[in-house]
Amino acid sequence: MLDARKSRIFVDVNSDAAHLPFASHCFDYLCSSHVLEHMPNTISVLEEWARVLKPGGRLVLRLPHANRTFDRIRPKTTLEHHIKDSELSVDYSDPTHWEEWEDTVSKTDGHLWKDSARQKDGSFDFQYIVRRGLIHYHVWTQNEMVRLLQYLDFTILVALDRVLDDDISFLIIAEAPTRRDRHRPNERLTE
Repeated sequence: MLDARKSRIFVDVNSDAAHLPFASHCFDYLCSSHVLEHMPNTISVLEEWARVLKPGGRLVLRLPHANRTFDRIRPKTTLEHHIKDSELSVDYSDPTHWEEWEDTVSKTDGHLWKDSARQKDGSFDFQYIVRRGLIHYHVWTQNEMVRLLQYLDFTILVALDRVLDDDISFLIIAEAPTRRDRHRPNERLTE
């Protein structure tokens, strides 16, 4: 018999967050820390995460709060923006998010970024950030993320504006939808 105290199981899955290689309804919970903001199509990712969660499974999100990071001067991402990205099947090749991000960073001369984003001459290296996948495609406060999750039929269980050990993050724990109808007409916005 395997003694769980003596064994360690290491799992390493390298996959696109919007196309997970798992069967539907196979996980009790899914935890994500500072990942979702790096995804160009947030709705497709959240729908995929809902797919792999068992009905009633828990989604734990730790995300950077837009007002407490280098993103503080950027406009918050609206639900309407996410819906449009989903309808257009926006992916990493779509330049609109890069352009918005670059425009914002250029207003600060890149001073909100670490030195690793600078070239030898001191100028800001936008391509370095894009190549490394470091840009934040979307920025939120807790309220915008709660609205998006509710739109996708998640039930919000916990929403903390600040995580105790981290000045920049907020935390949301949500229950996966039990209904699996993912068709979302635009008129849902008026509800």
